[in-house]
Amino acid sequence: MLLLLGCAATLAPEPVAEDTSALDTSEVVALDTAVEADGLVTASVRIDATDYTRWIFFDLETGAVVDESDPTWDIAMQRYVFALRGGLVGEGEVAAAVLEGAIFEEVFTAPHDGYITDEPDDDDDGKEPEYALGGWYDYDSTTHILTPAAVVYVIWTGEGFHRFEVLDYYSEAGTSGHLSFRWGEINLPEE
Repeated sequence: MLLLLGCAATLAPEPVAEDTSALDTSEVVALDTAVEADGLVTASVRIDATDYTRWIFFDLETGAVVDESDPTWDIAMQRYVFALRGGLVGEGEVAAAVLEGAIFEEVFTAPHDGYITDEPDDDDDGKEPEYALGGWYDYDSTTHILTPAAVVYVIWTGEGFHRFEVLDYYSEAGTSGHLSFRWGEINLPEE
């Protein structure tokens, strides 16, 4: 699986980040950290990704926002978009397995296969690339509200596996672009 992931294209989606300076930590709010009954640690954060031109880069292993030039970032965020390092943005082998209908607290072991990366636009809609985490939300065309879909992702970072779930797209005040998500340790695929 990892050999195939290393062959992915390294194109950058538009718009690319122009400001790669360190993020002000006031834009990141730690929401919770917990150790579950099985001993796996989970954490959640809310990140201000409201800027239409700036990507925010996040390292799942350390739970920190990092500079784009830091090779440890795993996911990048801009508004409602999540990009994985290596599919279209950056160099790496980050990939995700999509577990539709899964319950975060019940995902303990990473699957063996089914991992995907971000891909160029393949449905000819002329809009965005096909992001691996692109199905995280449901869109209400009447209210124009995004709500998290019933999906959990298992993300392979090249260093380990993490379960990942988007919790919200809005701040407590209702402002869009404030991505809340949780992620946590997960057991290696069973032999």
